Amino acid sequence: MADDRSSLRGQVGIVTGGGRGIGQAMALALARSGMHVIAAARSAGEIEETAGLARSAGGSAEAAVLDVCDEESIETCLAGVLKRHGRIDLLVNNAGSQSAVGPVWEVDPRRWRQDIEVNLLGPFLCCRAVLPSMMQRRSGRIINVLGGGLTGPIPYNSAYSSSKAGLARFTETLSIEAGPWSVHVFALSPGAVQTSLTRSLFDSPEGRKWQAALKARVDGIWIGPERAADRTVLLASGQADGLSGLLLTVDDDVTAMLKSVADIRRNDLHALRVVKANEGHVRPILSPPVGPDD
Repeated sequence: MADDRSSLRGQVGIVTGGGRGIGQAMALALARSGMHVIAAARSAGEIEETAGLARSAGGSAEAAVLDVCDEESIETCLAGVLKRHGRIDLLVNNAGSQSAVGPVWEVDPRRWRQDIEVNLLGPFLCCRAVLPSMMQRRSGRIINVLGGGLTGPIPYNSAYSSSKAGLARFTETLSIEAGPWSVHVFALSPGAVQTSLTRSLFDSPEGRKWQAALKARVDGIWIGPERAADRTVLLASGQADGLSGLLLTVDDDVTAMLKSVADIRRNDLHALRVVKANEGHVRPILSPPVGPDD
């Protein structure tokens, strides 16, 4: 696949959780590719650092304080971006939380709620706020960052895995709803990336008690955030719009997928589906594309 990323020049993108880890890598990669990037998060110092790194490397970036669980914060942030730049071409929902660790009967309900709100409610609120301007322009891309829980349960991590599975289904649904306005929505799993989030997970007392088996599985397969960052640039460029709504990983061969996208959709691959004994997979009620009723 051609790596022509000049199409990002003049575009504006927002990366939530853009102050560190995967989000910072994504923001820097997008800025290097010509996009004006807004690194958004609650921690002002971290997002200022990201914006500064992007500018030092010759990119265009700014920081914006944003709480993805606060509707007023989101509306204020996005209204400011639209006022300053007149457009939002890309939203990357990367902000995440993984703090509720332990069996369901012991885990702190407040932490469980926090993980659900940050990982699932947050992307919903950010999408809801950015979509009207994208639909009006009939152009836009949204990338929802997935994680563990996409392909199966993670014992003692029920909130995180449930929220990420929910985000995958949300991505499929939004892709169908927003598709008629040329808004493309992707779900991207970044792989096992060692970040401050994963370190705090495994180093916490609850993590040492309940996540030792998970840590042992991933200790030998850590990858850097750069692969997810490069894939984000590719999705932002528009070259993979034909894969909107599908669930992608950093290991997928996008070029091959685009060549066989009709078969992928016909067989409901790269999607969350129910498979029944002796019946095969259960087809969804609606399959893309589906336009508005009016």
